[in-house]
Amino acid sequence: MLRSALMSITLAMPALIAVAGPAESASAGAPSRLLADDAFQQDCLKAHNTYRARHGVPAMRTEPEGIEAAKKSAAYYAQKGSIDHTSPYKAGRAENLYLASFSGGRVAACADAVNAWYDGIKDYNFNDPDNLASFNNWGRFTQVVWKSSTRLGCAPGTRTDSGRTTTYIVCLYNPPGNVQGQFGSNVPRPVK
Repeated sequence: MLRSALMSITLAMPALIAVAGPAESASAGAPSRLLADDAFQQDCLKAHNTYRARHGVPAMRTEPEGIEAAKKSAAYYAQKGSIDHTSPYKAGRAENLYLASFSGGRVAACADAVNAWYDGIKDYNFNDPDNLASFNNWGRFTQVVWKSSTRLGCAPGTRTDSGRTTTYIVCLYNPPGNVQGQFGSNVPRPVK
């Protein structure tokens, strides 16, 4: 019962939106297309595991089924043109979403998304970890470092409208984190 109540809160959580204007578009020589699948997965895994090491929790590994589910979810959100935690492809996994829109064909990297999610640490109260009053501000951070979540699948989707390219990044976590009553044992303070 507690898990389903918390998952409802997670589903209502807004995603971060980053918008850049022409001056912030891709730098010279930057690719104007998505990274290849393997490079994208490595970018996601490295960003997650860098933050997880900071908290002394085990490194994640990629999960092929999670990657496939994330690809379907990213395509779903790109086709829809919005992110709202309604993807039917998650298959019981926790979901972090990121949307960034840039002019000039630039797309967001997975590290951009993970850095934005981790930024929620500033709102997390390690002294009162199960107080969900501000969950929408820090829930993405806690999922990134959630000790019991050990498998990861991420994927990008893109959509171009009126000269702007929007990247939809989906990361799926298995087993899912953000379980009420378990924050204290799964989200330790940074050790590094």
